[in-house]
Amino acid sequence: MQFKKTRKALPEIGRQLKVDAVVEGSVLHAGNRVRITAQLIEAAPDRHLWAETYERDLADVLALQGEVARAIADQIRVRLTPGEHVRLAKGSPVKPEAYEYHLRGKTSWMVQGRDRHCHRHAGTSGGSRSRLRRRLCGPRQVD
Repeated sequence: MQFKKTRKALPEIGRQLKVDAVVEGSVLHAGNRVRITAQLIEAAPDRHLWAETYERDLADVLALQGEVARAIADQIRVRLTPGEHVRLAKGSPVKPEAYEYHLRGKTSWMVQGRDRHCHRHAGTSGGSRSRLRRRLCGPRQVD
């Protein structure tokens, strides 16, 4: 999530992360349906390698996540162990409402943690704390 709203070019992000390729995607949720779009992009030349869209009932979201992970692993030619194949294939049905609450709670927890950190370290200057605060919170606002 570090680069979610960045203006950095993909080759620069790849160098910073020390990776050859990145996975970019989106998740859309409407009613009891979920759609995942994922694409694999070679970082240095900013070249599209693969893309796929998946749509399922929200109750099958865990199996869908496994399917997307397997497809990406296939594209980058990662050899999965038999145990890893089994774990990715497993997908217990989930209650859509419970999964929605889980995602909302996770998002809320992340935002609150960021906000607490920004408030707590608002007066710090210099050093790694200040760099972390700027990364999490953005530039200071002058009142």
